[in-house]
Amino acid sequence: MQENQNNYLEEFESDFNLKESLLVYLSKWKLILAVVVITFGIGFFYARYAIPEFKVTAKMLFRDKSSKTAGGRASELDMFEDFGLLSQGSNIEDEIQIIKSRRIIGKVVDELGLQANYRSVGGITGFTKRVIYSTSPFVLKFPDNESSLKSSRVKLGIVILDSLKYRINEINEIQKENLVFNFGESVSIGSNTFLLEANTPLERKHIMNKYEVEILSHESAVNYYRSRLEFDKPDKKANVIEIVFQDQSYDRAEVFLNELMKQYNFDAIEDNRVVSANTVSFINERMSYLTEELDDVEKDVESFKSTRELTDISSESSIYLSDESDLNKEILNVSTQIELSKFVLDYISNDANLQDLIPSNLGLSELAITRLIESHNDLVLEKQKNIQFSGPKNPLIRNLDSQIIELRKSLIKSLEKNLEVNNIRLTSLEKRELQISNKINKIPEHERIYRSIMRQQQIKESLYIYLLEKREEAAISYAVSVNNAKIIDHAHGSKQAFKPKSQIVYLISILSGLFLSIGIIYIRQLLDSKIHSYKDIEAAKLPLVGSLPYHKGNEKLVISTKASSIIAESLRLLRTNTHFLIGNASKSEAGKVIFVTSSIAKEGKSFLSINLAMSFALTAKKTVIVGLDLRSPKLLDYLDLPETKGVSNYIVDLKLTPEDIIIKSSINENFFLLPSGDIPPNPAEILLSNRVADLFEYLKSNFEYIIVDTSPVGVVTDTLLVKDYADATLFVARAEYLDKRMLEIPKSLYKEKKLNNMAMVVNATDIDKTHRYGYGYGYGYGYGYVYGEESKKKWW
Repeated sequence: MQENQNNYLEEFESDFNLKESLLVYLSKWKLILAVVVITFGIGFFYARYAIPEFKVTAKMLFRDKSSKTAGGRASELDMFEDFGLLSQGSNIEDEIQIIKSRRIIGKVVDELGLQANYRSVGGITGFTKRVIYSTSPFVLKFPDNESSLKSSRVKLGIVILDSLKYRINEINEIQKENLVFNFGESVSIGSNTFLLEANTPLERKHIMNKYEVEILSHESAVNYYRSRLEFDKPDKKANVIEIVFQDQSYDRAEVFLNELMKQYNFDAIEDNRVVSANTVSFINERMSYLTEELDDVEKDVESFKSTRELTDISSESSIYLSDESDLNKEILNVSTQIELSKFVLDYISNDANLQDLIPSNLGLSELAITRLIESHNDLVLEKQKNIQFSGPKNPLIRNLDSQIIELRKSLIKSLEKNLEVNNIRLTSLEKRELQISNKINKIPEHERIYRSIMRQQQIKESLYIYLLEKREEAAISYAVSVNNAKIIDHAHGSKQAFKPKSQIVYLISILSGLFLSIGIIYIRQLLDSKIHSYKDIEAAKLPLVGSLPYHKGNEKLVISTKASSIIAESLRLLRTNTHFLIGNASKSEAGKVIFVTSSIAKEGKSFLSINLAMSFALTAKKTVIVGLDLRSPKLLDYLDLPETKGVSNYIVDLKLTPEDIIIKSSINENFFLLPSGDIPPNPAEILLSNRVADLFEYLKSNFEYIIVDTSPVGVVTDTLLVKDYADATLFVARAEYLDKRMLEIPKSLYKEKKLNNMAMVVNATDIDKTHRYGYGYGYGYGYGYVYGEESKKKWW
């Protein structure tokens, strides 16, 4: 049962602490409200004047590498893939990098003239700015086919005067005057030249309206539009990407995205055409050489037959030709491969073709060589794309050059190895042919010569026909180049701005204000090291006899017979608690001595001493207040009395008696004052005099209550020297002034029992903070209102 009761008490204390924490924040409601109003005002102005943003999306489908009809492309194009003329598909990530490359976006910027941003400026404050694209009353152009600014940025403020003229009233946010120009007239700003052309007809609403034109350099414009592109792949299994673009103008976003997809497909088509055109050029060059060689072989045949008067030699050797027909086919095939290898090797070895594409799909039987040629051509195309925006010394270009050189070396080695293998094979075939030829040694010599000439003619004719077919295939590939990607959805989106959203902005601003204000209060609480109320005394495990609220007035004596203020009632309650404190400690009939001290100066011990003494005097108790703070006397100043002799004079001057220095107050017949007197040079020493004991014996015999205003114990030792004369000690701690760490002084004195019957008094507490929610606690920590007096509450 006892355990359950303890658990209940712990739970109650936990709830109480939570409540107290909430009350701390609720007491700062003015600060919280002020911060929330400020943040809400910021949010309101942001939502009101921020330029809206729109989001537009589009979808593209890329052909599958493994399918001849990827994405549903027409099956009649399958034959071109068999020829190796069409691209075998693309890697999605590679194509995304191409789409958002500076080169592609730069083409879009040039095509649409996106270096200029047009905004309408409205409202009384001039803060309201809206991007206009399709509805702009004028358009900016660069003369002399210039495509970019020489400087990084130019910002103009424009006012249309009439259908022919306009005025520039601001350049780069600097006010200008009398800069009037005609539409179509060249304008020079620094090193930049441009002109504005009016969109006819200008409407009346455009006249005298303000506009803003921001002209970006080509690079800045590319960076701006590139940064606002996003890519997503909705389905990981499909070759479809979704392109998302954000902009301050819906129309401009839609046009930009459509043009971007268009320029990407144009670029892919151009790449295919470059390869096809280079292949056709190479084949034409080789065919011109073959034509000459065929003419020479045919002339040899004609000369051979005419000189030997031969008509049909083949009929005479038909028996043997049937045996060697298969062998001739093999020799023909091997010879063709040798010639093709020589053609490609000669082309690669020629320094003039070092940076050119190598003709592909010539029919080389070695698959590794074909793949090397394709890899070389891909690197050359990539270099040609990147060198437009980078110099030859760019690390990327140098890296590509190194890769191209290494591929050419590998290709030359492969071709040389292929030639070596085919030559060995040809030698073997020729040996076999020689064996057959030896069997037909009866055939006349001119038959063998004629057969050799005819073989050369067949090789040349076969190679010529083969190249002719490849040239036609390349020409067809050039003519029927198709888009690399299919546009599934053109640019579209909601014409409602997706940001800023007013409701979200307002919510965030209010929450920001709440969290910010709470954070400020929390940090202040975290950094606050002052005591504030009796709870800090309780936390230090010190006995508490009462607390006094903060007194805002200038009067030093705040208690009287008719006084009913909060501080007067607190003093009465403190008087009662002090009476009980002394009654528990002493049963003697002699006067009760109450010491009042503190840790440091200016904690209100003199104020408490005077008012506590007056409080006892008001109960018809003969009370004297003694100024024993010999170093810094304050009692006479508090009561506006002139300087006179006191305790220090009594101790030093043996002729003085207590009656000579005690002053009777005119305020109350039971209130007497014993001032400190002159400030001695050695207060600690004189307090050890026997005259001090005699003085207290006299006071106890003649007064019911002796209130002693002593020195601060945290500064000097004076109070500890006379501590034995006290029946009780009131230790004053001033709220909002004393550091919590200074509570170690009274804590140590209480623990070691150095001060008799010590109890704490909290002075100058904020009544609104500590007593707003209750009517006293424990020893009476103050009232939340004045008893018997109707207090008017403020409206909040």
